[in-house]
Amino acid sequence: FYEDDYIKLLLDRESTTNGGLLQMQQQNSWILRARLDAIHYILTKREVLGFRYQTAYTSVTFLDRFLSRRSIDVEKSWAIRLLSIACLSLAAKMEETTLPALSDLCADDYKFESSVIQRMELLVLNTLEWEMGSITPFSFVQFFAEKFRNRTKIGLSRTAHITLATIRGV
Repeated sequence: FYEDDYIKLLLDRESTTNGGLLQMQQQNSWILRARLDAIHYILTKREVLGFRYQTAYTSVTFLDRFLSRRSIDVEKSWAIRLLSIACLSLAAKMEETTLPALSDLCADDYKFESSVIQRMELLVLNTLEWEMGSITPFSFVQFFAEKFRNRTKIGLSRTAHITLATIRGV
């Protein structure tokens, strides 16, 4: 009985925090291309910095939720990169035990001062109304892996790769 309640709780929380993807899919193609670029950046930085898969997924969830509530002008493509850095930083603060310097989150093509990244983090937090506790597929994976006692590194790693591959096409 407890297990059924736990899954129901996860599903309820997921539906309230992960909304907004349909609205974004109806936007122009520029924002969809910018989103794919941001996801590529987040996944690359995840690998370079050794972040957990859940950190990258949470970051993309924040990105999608932000983009579903606010628009970014085409001529401000730098803002998408700043947004992806801020979302990755916020996700790392929630999921990681060791945090890199904000400057380590920047890429060669764009350099932002820490104060600028922090202001963007605050904009993301305010836009998402400080609702940062997202339920991701990793919440379900951990539950079922323990339930079926299948916590092998290969199985969990393969599941993580498949899960991250799906965020590109959403």
